[in-house]
Amino acid sequence: MSIDFLLSDNTDLQYSSNGDLTSTNTIETAILTALFFEKRDNNQKGHYSFSNENNDGSKLWKLKQSKITQKTLNEVRRYGEEALNFLVIENLVDSLVVSTSLKDNKIILLINIEKNGLTIEREYDI
Repeated sequence: MSIDFLLSDNTDLQYSSNGDLTSTNTIETAILTALFFEKRDNNQKGHYSFSNENNDGSKLWKLKQSKITQKTLNEVRRYGEEALNFLVIENLVDSLVVSTSLKDNKIILLINIEKNGLTIEREYDI
């Protein structure tokens, strides 16, 4: 048996407070999969179905063991921008700004998205 979900553009799925599956107009799932699915790089690591030619996933995994330097912060920002750029190209968002900061000796990836006059801000520990 299979289940098909027919959702309109820019629709995401979420669980309601009572545990039911509902639809919502967020892009949270797209952001999370774009950032935290491991994109392959020169046949190293990453999910086997993700090639260098598609937009699935990011290369943030490459920086997991890196020392925290300005160069690493710049690379985190660049990999975040590369992973999320499809949101702008496919007109899912109006604008996208990716930046980094340090908090408690951890790298924080800051995402600022404008969509339909609303601002969506997210922070992710990298």
